[in-house]
Amino acid sequence: KSYKLGSKLRPNDPILDKKIAEADAKLKESQKSADSDKEFNDALQKGDSLFAKNNYEDANLSYKGALAIRPNDKIAEEKVRVSSFYLESKLIEKGLSSKDDNTELMKKDIDDLKKLSVTDDEKKVLVDLQAKYLDKKSGIFKNQIEKAVSQKSYQQASSYLKEYKALQNSDNPDLKKSIELFKSEGLKTADEMIGKSLYSQAG
Repeated sequence: KSYKLGSKLRPNDPILDKKIAEADAKLKESQKSADSDKEFNDALQKGDSLFAKNNYEDANLSYKGALAIRPNDKIAEEKVRVSSFYLESKLIEKGLSSKDDNTELMKKDIDDLKKLSVTDDEKKVLVDLQAKYLDKKSGIFKNQIEKAVSQKSYQQASSYLKEYKALQNSDNPDLKKSIELFKSEGLKTADEMIGKSLYSQAG
């Protein structure tokens, strides 16, 4: 204000004009920074609200919007990572619940999800997804084995059994438990039809 008052008293003064221009530029920059901070905080708050409602997709977009406003911000980066993890986990869970044999794709997605996993809660989600993957894969083997046996395709049944046994090599205790439960219940019919000799061949 003082510069502009001086300008009225001393019109066309180049020094005053320069000072006025500099002051105006600083004011605009300050206002721009304040607006940017508000947009950033609003985007984070919106993302938090959406995340709390398990709307991970929109939360992720909101967090990414905040990160675009303030690149390399650690808080925004972490929120993008976490929301990306839970968004991807929900997509995998949906894929595993479908009737399609998409287990190879799901296995790849689970492996990719491991790269995003950091916290204990996230690792528990991973274990649960791996168990669901194993249950689905085991169910597919059950159907394949029983179909092969019914068609007297014992060589094919033996091949499926080898793949089934490979699932038992996991070091994860929760997955082993799922396998044992499946083997004791789901494969009873196949065990009776194939017999011990076929298991020996598969070994």
